[in-house]
Amino acid sequence: MRVLIPNFFGTGHFLSDCECFAGGAELGIRLNAERWARAGADVNLMCYHPTRRGAEMVDGLRLWFIPGRLSREGSGQGGAKVHRAVWEILGQVRPDVFYQVGAGVTTGLYLAMARLRGAATVVRLANDRDISPALRDVIGPWRHRVYLWGLCHAHQRIAQTRLQQQLMRERLGLDSQVVPNCKVACDMRPAPQRQPVVWVARAMPAKRPQLFLELARAFPHQPFIMVAPGHGDTFEQDLRREAALLPNVTFVPSMTLDEVQDLFARARLLVSTSCFEGFPNTFLEASLQECPILSLDIDPDEYLTRRGAGVLVKDVQDLPRQLGALLADDAALRTMGERGRQAVLEEYEAEQVARRYLDVFRLAIGHH
Repeated sequence: MRVLIPNFFGTGHFLSDCECFAGGAELGIRLNAERWARAGADVNLMCYHPTRRGAEMVDGLRLWFIPGRLSREGSGQGGAKVHRAVWEILGQVRPDVFYQVGAGVTTGLYLAMARLRGAATVVRLANDRDISPALRDVIGPWRHRVYLWGLCHAHQRIAQTRLQQQLMRERLGLDSQVVPNCKVACDMRPAPQRQPVVWVARAMPAKRPQLFLELARAFPHQPFIMVAPGHGDTFEQDLRREAALLPNVTFVPSMTLDEVQDLFARARLLVSTSCFEGFPNTFLEASLQECPILSLDIDPDEYLTRRGAGVLVKDVQDLPRQLGALLADDAALRTMGERGRQAVLEEYEAEQVARRYLDVFRLAIGHH
């Protein structure tokens, strides 16, 4: 089985000469792709690179390089050049399956290209907004129409959660397969006594980082750590300045995946304030280190309430009260942390999730 995946900004996950500005979707592609290759698949990924050209094998995966820089400001490439490169790579790889993550005009454009090249096509939602009517206003009417064409004409669709599956069926009349995010099972990191309350997400309005800073103001004697990689824009700069005014807040512009695991190992709580998500990778990363989660509005597949990995808050006004109650109950925090780690090992471990993807790819080929 030959698989081709656009993973343009994921280059830093594979090559040490590139900084890693990619998010959870790109990390999930890497984790699964490595396992698909070990299972015998021929896995090809299209990535931006400023100087490399052609294809190169890296850790059992074939990377196809497209001219472009890896930066928070974008690739610096015009769309026409990138689209032409994708068309040419499709012709060279001749994939059995073309797999794409996320919502945008390229979902329709690249799936049309892949179908013309004879490939089965699979689309995965990146978050709940991908099937929200609000997406039309975010990406524009004509881009939205092209995206919906791609989603509707994919041979298989993947939802991260049962809620996404339900919304896709109700709003668009489309069926999908549920395959969750995944993490590689790892040992607990040795750490001193847990102290900080942490927030780990992109510095962008949809993540609502100011709510975390409001919590820090309400608990001046509790240490808080905010890890907020951004895009160098005004929003990120303003967030940095606001955090710097709070003596109990440490602002960290970025961390490696290994450093994030160390952070969760010494954290008392992870706080999530996003207004929309798919299944946050940070939930699974925190749970692997038995760090419980306090989440506003987001509980994918009832992960927190069903598995006991944390607490869901529905009203922003209730967030400080819930945080205070949790900080005063170390036994409850330990229990939630233990349950979260067990949930990851039972439901979200990378080896079993990767096999579920391959099952969907085979379905797409069968329906092709």
